[in-house]
Amino acid sequence: MTIQLVTFQVGNHHLAIPIDKVQEVIRYTPVMESPEWSGLLHGIIHVRNIVIPVLDLRKVLAQDPIINNKKTRIIIVEILERVAGLIVDYVNDILPLFPEQIVHLSSITWEKKTAILASIANIDNQMYFVLDIDYLLRENEQKLFKEIFDSSFNVQ
Repeated sequence: MTIQLVTFQVGNHHLAIPIDKVQEVIRYTPVMESPEWSGLLHGIIHVRNIVIPVLDLRKVLAQDPIINNKKTRIIIVEILERVAGLIVDYVNDILPLFPEQIVHLSSITWEKKTAILASIANIDNQMYFVLDIDYLLRENEQKLFKEIFDSSFNVQ
């Protein structure tokens, strides 16, 4: 039995998320940034009359900001049973993965910052960090995220 991963890059990081968490991949669209005092993620986008909160994975991973280019994408995912977007430098591919190619990290004690890692996958001699996207939000953001985006709301 294989698992499929969507692989992508943020800076020099090779990352992946299970395909069952991904709804779609869209071209970068300008983000309305949230003021820091609001407690909201990094911003919101408007896609097909739906407002979607977004996380810039460069900020999450403490990478230098990059000017968005033609390869920059937003991966629309399910986080905490709600829809959100992840801004990435570019999406590589959808790759099948056999269980023996995965090293699960649940048994290892990690600092809070690395809790977003679910496992490490070895695909074609390239190591990918597989993200547990439900942990991308800090605890204080999770409650606000659930309240405000109880379901993606429509804008007419």
